[in-house]
Amino acid sequence: MSQPSLAGVDLKLNRADEHLAVLQDEVRTFMQQGGTIVSQFDANTSECVLRVDRKPPPIEWGVPLSEWAHMTRSALDNLFTQVIWKTAGNAPSRKERLGFPIHKDKGSFDDLKVQMWVNQLPKGDRTFIEEAQPYKAGDPWREREPLALLNELNNIDKHGFFQISFVAMMLQVIDHQGHGRKVPMSRDWVRFIRPGMSWVPGLPVCHGIRCEVTQWSFTSGESDDRAEIARATVTNTGDDPQVEMQPAPLLAICVSHRDVPLVVADLFVIRHRVHEIVDHFRPLF
Repeated sequence: MSQPSLAGVDLKLNRADEHLAVLQDEVRTFMQQGGTIVSQFDANTSECVLRVDRKPPPIEWGVPLSEWAHMTRSALDNLFTQVIWKTAGNAPSRKERLGFPIHKDKGSFDDLKVQMWVNQLPKGDRTFIEEAQPYKAGDPWREREPLALLNELNNIDKHGFFQISFVAMMLQVIDHQGHGRKVPMSRDWVRFIRPGMSWVPGLPVCHGIRCEVTQWSFTSGESDDRAEIARATVTNTGDDPQVEMQPAPLLAICVSHRDVPLVVADLFVIRHRVHEIVDHFRPLF
């Protein structure tokens, strides 16, 4: 009779690392070719579109990303099954469909179906799993907790394809633990601002006769232009107004969806968190 083991978990994480290494190399090579942000005025909408003046990153990167996301999430689910098996002494039925709990709100984590399995673990392990939940970070950081981001990637992969595109990065924000983090600019970027923050994002500045930025936003997932990063509505009576972002933001590659943008660095943060969880339970085996 087979015994609970982390062999399958480790094999999946090793394969995930192979896909991540390939993606990291491809992105690094691509970004070494440079690219600048240019402004293109659309007289029909009175908008200046800010986009990168080069061919957008290849959508083919979505394939190794898909395999990385699947292997990583699957490894966590496999871990939880093996831990329950080791603790309870009986292998869970395949019909149970056990998965490592990942919840952005306390109510769903406290659901009886979740707690039925979590409560089979020793108190220390139950506490560890609860402390790992994204909801513990509060708003807005629970949306960008590593496990929440992994779930987001996994859900995108199951129901669609990744929107590989350019994205602008915030210079620096402070997370709920007081750590400095770079966060991709998105429609809800303002939620990450705290009083007293010293960083300044790239803000649209207008150049031209009687030209003024009246509204601006970072590009959402609704745009099909994967080189576009922002739009600025301008009032103008001169010819060809130009808008630039000052200071110029750091460019990166969005490897998820621009409504919840992730960059390669985020994948390594997720990887680190998953390995921490696996290593916590490794002494059981």
